[in-house]
Amino acid sequence: MTRGDIEVLVCERYDRRLVGGRWQRIHQEDLCQALAVHPSMKYQAAGGPGIAKIAALLRGLAAPDRQQSARRFFDALVYNVLIGATDAHAKNYSLLLGPASRAQLGPLYDVATVLPYDQRPDHTSAMKIGSTWQMRKVTRQDWGAVATALGLPVEQAMERVTALRAAVPKALHRAAREDTVPEPLRQQAIRIADLVTAHVENRRASFAVLDPTASSPTTGGGSTDPGR
Repeated sequence: MTRGDIEVLVCERYDRRLVGGRWQRIHQEDLCQALAVHPSMKYQAAGGPGIAKIAALLRGLAAPDRQQSARRFFDALVYNVLIGATDAHAKNYSLLLGPASRAQLGPLYDVATVLPYDQRPDHTSAMKIGSTWQMRKVTRQDWGAVATALGLPVEQAMERVTALRAAVPKALHRAAREDTVPEPLRQQAIRIADLVTAHVENRRASFAVLDPTASSPTTGGGSTDPGR
């Protein structure tokens, strides 16, 4: 929308709700707060929470919230690698606290791709993904290890990786071309969508789970499943 001569982006806050004509705050704790970790240690490489510690935290939630939050966290990890978001540390995930001691992982925030600023191939993740910190080296085995840590069925998680790999570039291109995106920003948004698409294609082996058209990184063709 426009405020005077300035184009501004307005979004609805997920941590507020309108009740009886008054706005109420929904309490949230980022994952450093929830794990009693000092914010200076928000990065796993600095001693902060990684996937294993966060998985243990999520296992302590009530049953319905536990599964939903684990699936949402897995999706977030995949999405951040897909778009090249290198700053997804523990303070950039939060629990929304509800009544009767209920809690669930909140929506994503502060999500930004590094690709418009740095297109080198050696981007590192803020959290270790399976066996590696480097996004370009993440394999289907790493995603399987993440799914196992989160208590998710591996086959379903692999299908989710494949689905997100296909859906995210298309969604970004659709959003970039929305009529509501002002023209000065539209070309920038399209460029970001193009960069993310190229980033995904360059990491085809990582995101080719259950994709029969993908080439093996070791044989140059056929299945990437070492069990076949």
